[in-house]
Amino acid sequence: MAAVAVSNLRRDGELAGALSLLAAEGIEVVLLKGAALRVRRPELAGRFQCDLDVLLRRRDLERAEALLLAQGFRLDETFRDRAGLLRDHFHLGYERRGAMVELHWDVDPASPPGFAERLWERSVPATLDGRPCRLLAPEHQLLFGCLHLSRHAFHGGLRWLADLALLLSDLQTPRDLARFEAAAREWPRRAVRLPLWFLGEAGVAGAREPGQDGGAGPLERALLRRLLPHVLVAEPWLGIPDWRLAGALHAWLFSGRSLAGLLARAAGRGIRARLRAGAAYEARMASALSPAPSGVEERRR
Repeated sequence: MAAVAVSNLRRDGELAGALSLLAAEGIEVVLLKGAALRVRRPELAGRFQCDLDVLLRRRDLERAEALLLAQGFRLDETFRDRAGLLRDHFHLGYERRGAMVELHWDVDPASPPGFAERLWERSVPATLDGRPCRLLAPEHQLLFGCLHLSRHAFHGGLRWLADLALLLSDLQTPRDLARFEAAAREWPRRAVRLPLWFLGEAGVAGAREPGQDGGAGPLERALLRRLLPHVLVAEPWLGIPDWRLAGALHAWLFSGRSLAGLLARAAGRGIRARLRAGAAYEARMASALSPAPSGVEERRR
């Protein structure tokens, strides 16, 4: 942890310079993800952080890019070129000497209309090493954390899941929870609820109520209890490569499709029979345990 803290300090020197530059030019930013957590909790200096994620207003994007370029930062176009990122994505990454600044103008490629503006309206002022910045409101911090983990399909996301457990503790009142519920209704239910459901399964305080059923049926929850621990540490499961598991999980999180069907497709024919047999068994058990309608019971007598 000490080595991580030292590495963070070195990287923070680069990132602090970028923040100072933006602040000097009157460009407001909202800190996201690890940077926001470390502002709220200084004891997390040892948390690994490879970049600085900030939300800025879309009208300030080009000006912020020009400032970073003038200081020797370079646009990361390994994933897609700038035009493609502006069209299909929601942030640009600028790198200098191992430090990455990600300029977000939104928090998801499928944000509901006006959602980014609502993030700004509910954001709160803060400081980072004496520099002015803003943080998302607690309900939006938690919502963004859930969406970020789900967009990555939980793949290698153990650290992000641990962050969610910390963010849950910031919802301190029924009013905070009501605000989270109102914001969550705009997003795919599974993508928001599943991370919290899984924390509830692990016994994390406060997770069961917002997690609900994870957006999953009984059979899907049984599969997820076995699947998610492997995806979180990027390991195969039942012979299915971790990247295929993540692809199936991502498709399930952002659709109404069947998890068993998606896993069967990811696995190929070799495991389909096992999954179908398991689904059939679960269905028979559910039927056997369900109370019979009164008319049927009478006829049985």
